[in-house]
Amino acid sequence: MESKIFNLEVEGKPLTVTINSFAERADGSVFVQFGETTLLATCVMGENDVEGIDYFPLSVNYEEKFYAGGEIFGSRFTRREGRPSDESVLTARLVDRTLRPLFNKSIKREVNVTITLLSFDGKTDPASIAIFAGSLALLLSDIPWNGPVSGVRIGKDKQRFVIFPDYNEREEMDLLVSGLKDKDGSVLFNMFEAGFKEAFEDEVLKAVSFSKKYIEKLLNFQFEIQKQCGKAKRVLEAKRKKEEVEKEILNVFEKRFKDEVDSHNLGGEVKSYLKEKYQDSESINYGMNFLEDMLEKTLHDLVLKEGKRPDKRGFDEIRDLACYAKYLPRVHGSGVFTRGQTKTLSVLTLGGPGEEKILEGVEFKGKKRFLHHYNFPSFSVGDTRPSRGPGRREIGHGRLGEKALLPVLPDFDSFPYVIRIVSEVLCSNGSSSMASTCSACLALMDGGVPISKMVAGIAMGIVIDLDSSKLIKE
Repeated sequence: MESKIFNLEVEGKPLTVTINSFAERADGSVFVQFGETTLLATCVMGENDVEGIDYFPLSVNYEEKFYAGGEIFGSRFTRREGRPSDESVLTARLVDRTLRPLFNKSIKREVNVTITLLSFDGKTDPASIAIFAGSLALLLSDIPWNGPVSGVRIGKDKQRFVIFPDYNEREEMDLLVSGLKDKDGSVLFNMFEAGFKEAFEDEVLKAVSFSKKYIEKLLNFQFEIQKQCGKAKRVLEAKRKKEEVEKEILNVFEKRFKDEVDSHNLGGEVKSYLKEKYQDSESINYGMNFLEDMLEKTLHDLVLKEGKRPDKRGFDEIRDLACYAKYLPRVHGSGVFTRGQTKTLSVLTLGGPGEEKILEGVEFKGKKRFLHHYNFPSFSVGDTRPSRGPGRREIGHGRLGEKALLPVLPDFDSFPYVIRIVSEVLCSNGSSSMASTCSACLALMDGGVPISKMVAGIAMGIVIDLDSSKLIKE
């Protein structure tokens, strides 16, 4: 069986890519080995459009196999992999955030990217290599995609930045950056994931700048492999323009676009109108996608040309804030934080050392004494969706708050308690993860946990056009 092997050295460590036909029925597949950590990345696109949807059906999965670390985990009655661990979910979300923006969102065929950890050397971070592997599998496949993209992790050893650090070198700084090449060859960043003990802005910017040459090196390596092994991309049939549907929406609703660009009601009204007017789901979905495009254009014009926000606030103005401590009786600590319509309730529980969470995975083993859990019930957005436990989004947002609060918590010797915080989103109109960080900090203080500093979080956004951009706070 023919294999093509490509090698690259990154700071003295070998990166090896193997292209073969082991997974030949996938549209794209690669084996990537960095150090002695090995991943298999595959991608598959469906043959037909999925009917009745108005979104791009991409799924990204990261699967951690116990054998990768030479372990036999799981219940003694099963002894096999079950549902993904939180760490696997977080890695999948990380890869998803780098790959998804580079697809044409009008695609309605299912695309599945699966990255499997096959071997783990205990030193090499699989997450950043998973980004590289997922990108390369898509790049070599015939699936239409505007990559490649590469990610690198930055740590710190004393005053020195370290590329692809080991776990000890990630204690003070843990920054994962991904980027792609612009038309002029410069590196554009498209994803950041970070955790710091405490850092000033200029230090973070220096670390980001430090990552550029390594991202570029990995991107060039992917382009080199594509020249030799890449397939021609599929040409998907362009969607037929439905001028009648577009005119119908513009005639009835266009005058409301500017005033209701961020309204939750307008989309529902348009969908109800289309269902009455048209019997086929294709026309309804086309109309909803057209509405989304029109609202996006309206928002861009409002922000970049008129210098306004949809809710009339200034660009550096945040919504009304309110805080409440000791909101619940009997619990160990509680706090409520509101920012405009977004409202979260966080509840603290303290436990003894025996109540630590036991971590039993390939990459992480040990005990965990601080837990932040985030719940996003359907009523918080006026939905009727049934509750089926925490999903990928809840796990990811819970970890965001956990990362923010962990550096200010007391060490075990001075405060020998297990700390669990549950943040309940009561109403959401954006930035609920950062609202939960704020209410969780209130709950810690209400419960008497001696944190070193108060912590707050805020969401940022940017509106970009071809020749202008505007940064928006909250």
